[in-house]
Amino acid sequence: MLRRLMLAQAQECVFENSIVNGSTPGVCAKISRQVELQEGSLDQFTHETEPFLYKQGMPVRLNKESEQQEVEETEDKETLVDTQQEIEPEPKEEKVPPLISTGQTEDLLGLNEINPKAAELKESNALALAIVLPGIYTIDMMEHSFIFVSIITTQLLLFADILAQPLPPNIGINYGRLGNNLPAPRDVINLYNRCGVGSIRIYDPNPEVLEALRYSNLRVSVGTRNEDLPSLASSQAAADAWVNTNVAPYSNNVNFNWITVGNEVIPGPYATNVAPAMINIQNAFRSNGLTGTKVTTVTSFGIIANSYPPSAGTFTSETTEVMTNVASVLKQTGAPIMLNVYPYFAYASNPAEISLEYVGFNAITPFVDGQFQYFNLFDSMVDAYNVALEKIGAGDVPIVVSETGWPTAGNSPFTSIDNAQVYNINLVNHVKRNGTPRKPSQIMDTFIFALFNENQKPEGIEQNWGLYYPNMSRVYGYLDC
Repeated sequence: MLRRLMLAQAQECVFENSIVNGSTPGVCAKISRQVELQEGSLDQFTHETEPFLYKQGMPVRLNKESEQQEVEETEDKETLVDTQQEIEPEPKEEKVPPLISTGQTEDLLGLNEINPKAAELKESNALALAIVLPGIYTIDMMEHSFIFVSIITTQLLLFADILAQPLPPNIGINYGRLGNNLPAPRDVINLYNRCGVGSIRIYDPNPEVLEALRYSNLRVSVGTRNEDLPSLASSQAAADAWVNTNVAPYSNNVNFNWITVGNEVIPGPYATNVAPAMINIQNAFRSNGLTGTKVTTVTSFGIIANSYPPSAGTFTSETTEVMTNVASVLKQTGAPIMLNVYPYFAYASNPAEISLEYVGFNAITPFVDGQFQYFNLFDSMVDAYNVALEKIGAGDVPIVVSETGWPTAGNSPFTSIDNAQVYNINLVNHVKRNGTPRKPSQIMDTFIFALFNENQKPEGIEQNWGLYYPNMSRVYGYLDC
């Protein structure tokens, strides 16, 4: 019962917010479908806005025995107000006295204060937190009062946790720049700081971006250009020059956490350059007295030959030797391997067999692979990669998820604002506290792709991965900062 009440509250809260803000109620519809899948029909949950909500096809919240009982209770309350006299209950029919107003700021739980930021709650937080909106609700005292207090307690704890930090420290956002209408880099870095984002990934060492990163306290991942790999691999002098130009001048006040040598160049003409280029860049850091920066490369999930089940994970024959050499370098330096993980593509290519719930972290029934249970495709993909690493003797090399996300347009019905919002919110809530089933204690650094919609990418989904439009307004209700 508690679970049903909480989910139904989340549903109505998001819908009411969508009415106020003029936003789409699609997210609420998704909650409705999830609740009904888990708990059965929500028709029994009713509220004073019932006629309007049912007109929109939306089930609603609190249980009442019948319409007649609601009318009687309303008449009793009106009589109580008009006469200001206490009405004695009939001997055999005891009325429920408590009326709890969630619109009041009284201390319901003895906490002595209500967080003033509650008023700032927007649609995205309503989805995540199931905060109760203002209104007066009746509850059977003996049967439901404990449930109500449990709901409020849970809500306040979740609410406080989210408000304390907009994004967990292991979450970063990719800053792509393939657009001719993007904000100035300094404004972008200010947005990162304002939103409490801890890490940023940039794809090349752009001087204007690096200048803007000074004193930002962001953990920075910066990449080499793919076309530079042959020279970086063949010449230590070229690697030294790269570090002296793109890292050393900023190292006193820019936190270079990762250097990525190549972006998805395995397999391909640059693949064999990756391992020697990583070694030369690492040597250049040492010769400059720079420590603490991990040198790695970014790989595509496409180098996995078998991913189902995860225990069958292997690298393709074309990439096994290259990945063995790369992993050998990473084992020596203690650096992670970076992996781009996109459950969206698997779902969009095979929706008949892969459910939206499974890719959106909302599955109820797990996929079982031996002793491991998988409730989402993201974990399954990462663990297939973990198994592939084990098979080349690199099972102890950690993974950083360098890209993951969901496009908002370009391939309807799979791309939508609602799907993107659900995926990214649930992704963050998942990876901030969970590893994968095979490595449950390994909390991965994870970068959301991407900060902006970029209009110089190919038309279609490639232009629609952003959390923000180029004018810095949100694409959907997330990261309201």
